[in-house]
Amino acid sequence: MSLVRAPDGGAAEVGSVAAASLAEFVEHLVRYDAAAYPAAIVETAVQMARSRAAFAPLVLLANTVLLNVDRGPDVVVAEARAFEKRLAASVEIVSSVGAALIPEGGIVLTHGASSTVRTTLVLAASRGVRVVCTAATPGGEGQRLAADLMSAGVAVEVIPDDAAPDALFATDLVLLGANALGPESAINVAGTGVILEEARDLGVKSLLLVSADKALPGPLFARAAEVALGSPTLELVALTGLDSIVTEQGVLDASALRRLAEDKPVAPELAT
Repeated sequence: MSLVRAPDGGAAEVGSVAAASLAEFVEHLVRYDAAAYPAAIVETAVQMARSRAAFAPLVLLANTVLLNVDRGPDVVVAEARAFEKRLAASVEIVSSVGAALIPEGGIVLTHGASSTVRTTLVLAASRGVRVVCTAATPGGEGQRLAADLMSAGVAVEVIPDDAAPDALFATDLVLLGANALGPESAINVAGTGVILEEARDLGVKSLLLVSADKALPGPLFARAAEVALGSPTLELVALTGLDSIVTEQGVLDASALRRLAEDKPVAPELAT
């Protein structure tokens, strides 16, 4: 079972799968090799956080495990299951709010493959919403998102990334997710910043749909930002470039997100 090589998909979706897999891993470990606990769990959690540092759900799952590992395997399993349920509930709440903010019959442009955005657009499809997905090369996340939306009956068009500025002239709303949130910026698919700048110049509103659980404490976001800056597929996007940040706790600004992150303790294994 590999927890470090997470499946493809949006960050929240990846986090949910990893949490379920981690709970199963702990259960199997204590059943068949109890002496390996807690060392094997600590090693797995640290490796997961280090190797996927720009994916907040995986980092925070690892952090949760490390903060609770000394309390025993039953507690770790319970915390992992609770983490999985919390992510699913967050996606449901944020998607419901996001869908209500899309104008009836509106045209939405999105970039990336956020599972929260996908759920939002499926919910909004009954009101005649049409979607424009950028291909999001080189990863091709937009093509995967478009395929998922089409299978759910959503009207979708896929365009090359460099066609986004022209597409914005006929767009009512830009809808985005994020891999992680920091005090001043989010980590998004490369190319997001250009789209937001063009949208702002044209007066097209932009919404970031994201769970508050993606807010990373300072040292964890610093590592995530370092990874994003060195990645050809990720980039840092200033939160000030967005019109609204929609979370399960309401519409938040950067200061509110900062307080959420500061309230989260960081395991010693991940603090440096």
